[in-house]
Amino acid sequence: MESLRFDLRLLLELEAIHRFGSLTAAGDALGLSQPALSHALARMRTAFGDDLFVRTSRGLLPTPRADELATQARKIIAFVRSELVSAPFEPASLERTFKLGMSDVAQMVFLPKLVSCVRKIAPGSRFQVMSLESREMAEALEAGLVDLAIGRFPKLKGASLKREELFRRGYLCLVSARHPRIRGQKVTMDQYQQLPHMIVSSPGRADEIFDRLLRSRGVKRNVVLEVPHALCIPGIISGSDLIVTVPHSVALSLASHAGIRLVKPPIDTTPFGVSQHWSSRYENDPANNWLRTIVSGLFREGIPTA
Repeated sequence: MESLRFDLRLLLELEAIHRFGSLTAAGDALGLSQPALSHALARMRTAFGDDLFVRTSRGLLPTPRADELATQARKIIAFVRSELVSAPFEPASLERTFKLGMSDVAQMVFLPKLVSCVRKIAPGSRFQVMSLESREMAEALEAGLVDLAIGRFPKLKGASLKREELFRRGYLCLVSARHPRIRGQKVTMDQYQQLPHMIVSSPGRADEIFDRLLRSRGVKRNVVLEVPHALCIPGIISGSDLIVTVPHSVALSLASHAGIRLVKPPIDTTPFGVSQHWSSRYENDPANNWLRTIVSGLFREGIPTA
């Protein structure tokens, strides 16, 4: 027998014949006809140089060689089933740390709802969040250091990377609920250019689109405060006369804080897309696929809120 060309299906068939002691019963268990199993038995006898099974008054009985082979076949089959064949994915028994790539804004908008939902279904799951620039994020996704990147990453490119757009939204402004000059639901162009502005300048921020829109319209902002993170917005805006322009979903998340309110900017804003990104290397990974489904179900085509 040439071991490297041996048909491993013969081990399944030998084990079934040994277990049932009948070609008919073994064939039924394997979904094979009796003639097909008889042909397989003939191949086994040739391959192993032994009769393997002998017909007696008590039925089909194994030879000592068949007993030995059946014992080894069961070990091989058990190994294949436990180590090489994927078991059904069960979120409830999942023990895994999900590594997410998110900006601070994405963490504020997506993370509370995502963690709450996933932990209810898969209580053994854990999360590690990283903030990386687009090039670093692409490398981390391809290397498996990040499972999923969620947010706006316009420069995130790679041959193996895939994406699903979740929603498209524009911008809103936030001001103090007691702002001395803004009373209505929309800021006028004069107010917008005269008021002191706060801006967020974190890497890959969605406000870059809005900046280009303002420049194309010849609109200038009086920027008096520039910060690297959006998390400080409520505390600053609620107690000052500053105004800040942020993505629609971020504004809705922050509007729940006391002392601030939403107003519309003086110009129509261009919607931008927010997506989830992953590597095709993990396209069929059950846990990664499940997490993407959760994200899509929570946020796609909707406006996420904290």
